[in-house]
Amino acid sequence: MQPSSSRGSTVNQRVAEIRQFTEKIKEEKVEPSAIEAYANKCLQELPKGNAQIATALDQMAIAINQAHPKLSLLVKKIFDFAVAHPALPRDIERLLLSSAQQRLMNKARRDQIDREASDKLLKLEPLLPEGYFPAIERIEGKIVNPLKQLNEITRIILSAAKHEPQFESHVKILESLGLSVHDPPALAALARWVAKLNLDRFLFKAPNDKTIKKLKLDQANLTLLPPQIWSYKAVRDLRLNQNPLLFIPREIFLMSNLLSLNCANTLIQDLPKQLKYLSLEVLDISDTKFKRLPPSLFEISSLKVLALNGLKLMTLPGEIGQLLKLEHLEVERNKLLLLPYQLLNLRIKTLNISDNSFQKPPMILEEFDYLTTLYCRGLKMEEVKNLVDFEVVVITE
Repeated sequence: MQPSSSRGSTVNQRVAEIRQFTEKIKEEKVEPSAIEAYANKCLQELPKGNAQIATALDQMAIAINQAHPKLSLLVKKIFDFAVAHPALPRDIERLLLSSAQQRLMNKARRDQIDREASDKLLKLEPLLPEGYFPAIERIEGKIVNPLKQLNEITRIILSAAKHEPQFESHVKILESLGLSVHDPPALAALARWVAKLNLDRFLFKAPNDKTIKKLKLDQANLTLLPPQIWSYKAVRDLRLNQNPLLFIPREIFLMSNLLSLNCANTLIQDLPKQLKYLSLEVLDISDTKFKRLPPSLFEISSLKVLALNGLKLMTLPGEIGQLLKLEHLEVERNKLLLLPYQLLNLRIKTLNISDNSFQKPPMILEEFDYLTTLYCRGLKMEEVKNLVDFEVVVITE
């Protein structure tokens, strides 16, 4: 049996060696490949549960993370090694799980998740019908927010399958990637469906015809928008309402003359940021799947008419006061209890607040200087007229 003094000497030597190596890492004198080789050797040879070794490895992991952030997986392995053994003293365990180091561990996990999501996106990308799904966003070749993009594309694929009952087989590709799949149709079948869409029903023979000002795609059973529609650059009025539509592609900014967009009664949950580049005057997103109003909505500074009916809104964000050209606002069939004072920054002429949760008419109504018509079904006519100017047309039915 090896004497305890000898074992202690060996531990002290290894601890000193780890500390020396840590200093070299801090001075950036060691290549990443050499760091990985040395760290893996330590993890294989060193005993778990020794306080001195755990502390030394902990300091080395912090140095690695600061000098080489790309080695986050290695950092996680070292942390896991240090804290995993039940014999680890509690004071050292608390030290290793201090807030700063916990953040490093969390970052390592996030980096690993992002890498896995990026790999899955790269495998999915060539299989998606071009133009029908959101393009994968990149900055300098690197995929941005890979997990968020992967979840969105997966949601669109599964939702599209849900609305197309003729699909029979499963999406084996999604299953093989470990994505959340509940008996969806095959991705190949989805591609075939896209190819067979009856585009003649709503597309014209001359896509660059500058005389086409209005494009009506309402009630066309569209889950995804065909990319051909972006060829109609003269369109001023685009109607997508009453479709099982899942999202509005950012390519919509190619319709540079677009003034009116109707997305009511669709399945959209967000608006593309690119809408702010248009001179959009009319927007209807009533009865959609918005869980909250996105910041991109309040960047469309050209809006004059905005319909937000049936969204179950409990409040209106104060940012609505940024829409300085807004004249007509509809917020009926929500759950509003009050109206934000920022509306007084606007020249609202027509306001629809019917069927909300107001106990009494909002006192702010008496301060609207430009109001000419007020729809307020669910409120008492007498109480409303006590607040608004006598010239305002009040409709409570």
